[in-house]
Amino acid sequence: MPAAAAAPDSLTKAGWWTKKPARGTVLEIGSAQDLVDVLADAGDRLVVLDVFAPWCGACKGVYPKVISFADQYAGEGPADPSAPGACPEDGVVFCKLNFDANRKLAKTLGVRVLPYFMFFRGAEGRVAAFSCTTSKLARLREERAARHLARHCRV
Repeated sequence: MPAAAAAPDSLTKAGWWTKKPARGTVLEIGSAQDLVDVLADAGDRLVVLDVFAPWCGACKGVYPKVISFADQYAGEGPADPSAPGACPEDGVVFCKLNFDANRKLAKTLGVRVLPYFMFFRGAEGRVAAFSCTTSKLARLREERAARHLARHCRV
């Protein structure tokens, strides 16, 4: 199972990509098996995979927003999943994949440009895949996240 990322004091240090969210968790994917395990454990919850590289300026610019999203959406599911109206897909699992350390996996996933995001959900598999820069992040939140974060089984 992947480990939660370690946290330096600031995003300005060389290890900006290791910053950890205050409330949520961003799992580090180190192999294809890690990704399979995360997807299996997530069940019907949305899984957001951020593919980045330490040298990528756009990745560095987008990552604080990923941390913000993880704080906002991770673990948002109901306290009691068996409660009436609770959905198994509540909550979001955030992951990141270092392109440089996992080139073969990233290329197998179809990553050609960074930063690259993929959304997965249970039996649906991959429901979205796209590149995103800081300038496109607002649109990501409105168009992509809103659609995929909707609680499908609420009446």
